[in-house]
Amino acid sequence: MLLFDRVRSLSIPLFLVVVMMLSLTPLAPASAAPDMTTAVSAASAAPLTTAPVPTVTGTRKVGYTLTAVPGIWGPAPVTLTYQWKANGVVIIGATAATYKLAAAQAGKALTVTVTGTKTGYTTAAKTSAGTAAVTPAGPGVDVSWPQCGKPLPKGQSFAIIGVNNGLANNTNSCLATQLSWAATSTGGTGQPLVALYVNTGNPGTAGSWWAVCISAGSSAACSGRGNLGEIFMLLFDRVRSLSIPLFLVVVMMLSLTPLAPASAAPDMTTAVSAASAAPLTTAPVPTVTGTRKVGYTLTAVPGIWGPAPVTLTYQWKANGVVIIGATAATYKLAAAQAGKALTVTVTGTKTGYTTAAKTSTPTAAIAAGSLGPAPVPTITGMTKVGYTLTAVPGTWGPAPVILKYQWKANGVVIIGATAATYKLAAAQAGKALTVTVTGTKTGYTTAAKTSAGTAAVTPAGPGVDVSWPQCGKPLPKGQSFAIIGVNNGLANNTNSCLATQLSWAATSTGGTGQPLVALYVNTGNPGTAGSWWPTSNTYAGKTVANPYGTCTKGSVGSACSYMYGYAKAYDDANIRGVKNPASYTWWLDVETENSWSTNQAANRADLEGMAAYFASIGAKTGLYSTGYQWAQIIGTVPSTSSLYAQRSWLAGGSSLQNASSMCSAAPLTGGGKVTMAQYISGGFDYNKSCI
Repeated sequence: MLLFDRVRSLSIPLFLVVVMMLSLTPLAPASAAPDMTTAVSAASAAPLTTAPVPTVTGTRKVGYTLTAVPGIWGPAPVTLTYQWKANGVVIIGATAATYKLAAAQAGKALTVTVTGTKTGYTTAAKTSAGTAAVTPAGPGVDVSWPQCGKPLPKGQSFAIIGVNNGLANNTNSCLATQLSWAATSTGGTGQPLVALYVNTGNPGTAGSWWAVCISAGSSAACSGRGNLGEIFMLLFDRVRSLSIPLFLVVVMMLSLTPLAPASAAPDMTTAVSAASAAPLTTAPVPTVTGTRKVGYTLTAVPGIWGPAPVTLTYQWKANGVVIIGATAATYKLAAAQAGKALTVTVTGTKTGYTTAAKTSTPTAAIAAGSLGPAPVPTITGMTKVGYTLTAVPGTWGPAPVILKYQWKANGVVIIGATAATYKLAAAQAGKALTVTVTGTKTGYTTAAKTSAGTAAVTPAGPGVDVSWPQCGKPLPKGQSFAIIGVNNGLANNTNSCLATQLSWAATSTGGTGQPLVALYVNTGNPGTAGSWWPTSNTYAGKTVANPYGTCTKGSVGSACSYMYGYAKAYDDANIRGVKNPASYTWWLDVETENSWSTNQAANRADLEGMAAYFASIGAKTGLYSTGYQWAQIIGTVPSTSSLYAQRSWLAGGSSLQNASSMCSAAPLTGGGKVTMAQYISGGFDYNKSCI
C-alpha cells in the first residue's frame, strides 16, 4: 500500500504497478540451489543391509498430496532421494518425499523410486507398487455473503470468494472466514487455488459516491481511460482496509483489464515477457553418433549454442523414458536398451537468458550386442569308459556370461549330459565326443561354440577282486570295479586289510553294469565240529523265522544250518568293520576248500540263511563258485529256494577272452544269470562284467 500511495499520483499504467508488486517476491539465496553432483560409488562398496520397497499413502485424486513411506534403510544413516513417475514415466521435478497430484496425472498410476546412498556402500534403488489410477480434480466453488453461517463444501479444487455484500460499495461480512475455507482448496486445475470476485456498477453521480478524478480533483487526469480510473479508485478504496494479501489485490487488479478500451489497456502477457530474460540466440537440435548396438557408446553432438559461453547438460532417454544416471555427453548402451530408440535432450543455460532444451531425432532401434570373446571350448580327461571328461570353455565376454553345456557322441546328443563334466558310460565306447558351449547374456545375441571331437572312447577295463592274500601288496590301478573279501579265509574271521582295500576300491572308474565296490564273504557249514554252532532259532537277541523249523542243540540238519548261515551273515555285516552294509552287493563264496556238510540240503539251507539276513537289511546278494564245486556242495537248487534266481559270478577263467565266453555259460542256479566271470592275470583275480 505504501508503494501504491507513492505511485498513484504518477499516471503509471496499471500493468507496471502489477509488475512492481510481483517483483517484491524475494529471490531464493544461491545457497538453496541443490548440488547436482552425484558421488560415484566405489566399485568395491558393500551393499546396504536394509533397502525396503517403499509404499505410497494419500488420496489418489488430482490436487491431493501423495507421501512416500521409504521404510528404514541401513546401516543408518542413509541419504534418501525420491523420483515420482506416472505410468512409468519420470515426472520432471517430482523429487521430494511428497508429491501433489497435478491434472496431467489423471487416469495414471503413480510410483515412487527411493534411492539410498551412503559412503562406502553400493547405491540401491527400490520402486513402490503402482497406485490406483488417479481420479480427476473436482470442481471449484464460489461463495459470498449468501453462504454466511452455512456449512461449505469440502474437497473443492479451487475457490472464488465474493468481497462485497451485493453492492460495489459494501463488504461481505464473512470474508475472513470464507478466505480461511478457501485456503483448503486442493488444486489440480489451471485455476488459482483462491480468487476473488467483486460486485461492480457505474452509477455516476446518482451513486453514494463518485470520483472527480484519480489525481487531486483534476478531471483532465481521467481522460483517455474511459471509466477505468474511477472504477479502480472505487475498488481500491473498498479493499485497502481489508487486510487482503497482496497477491489477491493483484488478482483483482488484473480482473479489471477487460473494462478498459482496447486502445488503453496494455497486454499483460506482453508486459511480463518484456521483463523476462532474453532467448538464447542459437540453440540447435543435437544429433547422435555411434554404433547403435548394445555395448557400444553413443555421443551427443550438441552443435554451437550462443551467445557463448552456454552451459550444456544432457539427458538420454530410451523410447521416451528417462535413463536414470545417463546425463553425460556420451552413453554406453546397456542390455536394457536393446530394441529401443534413444534420444538425447540438450539443455542450455546462461545467466540472463531463457533456458532452452532441444531433443535429437530418435535413433534406429538398438541392436543386440555380440558376445566377444566367444572361444571354441576344449576337452580334457582320459577317453575311456568310466573316466570323466571336462569341458574347458575359455573366457567369454563381456562378463558375466551364462554358459550351458551339451555333450554329444558321434554328433548325437547324450541325453542329460549338460554339465561341464561328463563321466563316460559303456554306451560311448568306440565313439568320439564333443561338447557345445552356449553363452547367453541379456541384450546380447546368443552364441554357441563346439569343441573338436575326442579320440574314440575305449571300453572300460576289467574289475579286480582282492582280499587277505593281497595284504601289503601294490594293487592294480584303473580298475572299473572292485570286489573286496571281508573274511580272512573262513566264515568266522576278518580280513585285516579290509579298510585299506575298501579305500583302494573307491578309486574304481566305473563304466560297466557292476557297482563300483562290492563285497564277498567266505561260507561254510561245519556242523558241531566248528568253533560255534547254533542251538536255537535266536541270535543277537532276535528270534529268527526259520523255514526249516526249530534248531535244537546238537542238531546239524537244515534248521540249524539255516541259523548258522544267518548268524555268519549277521557277523559279516555288523562286526567286521563294514560301514553302511546295506549299500553293498554281498557275494557268497562257495568253495570246496571250506568245511561243508555231506548233506547238500543242509548246505543249501546254510546259504539261504545268509541270503535271508542280507535281504532283511536291504542288501543284494549273489553266488560265487565254479560249476563243478557248486554241484559238489549244493547240487540242484529247487525253484522254491531263495537261491534259485540269484545272479552268478563264475570262477575259473584263464584269460579275458576265456572269461568273456563264460558270460554265456549256464548260471549256478536254474533261475539265475551270469553277470560276472573271473580270470587270473599277473597274480591277481580280474573280472569281466557280463552286463
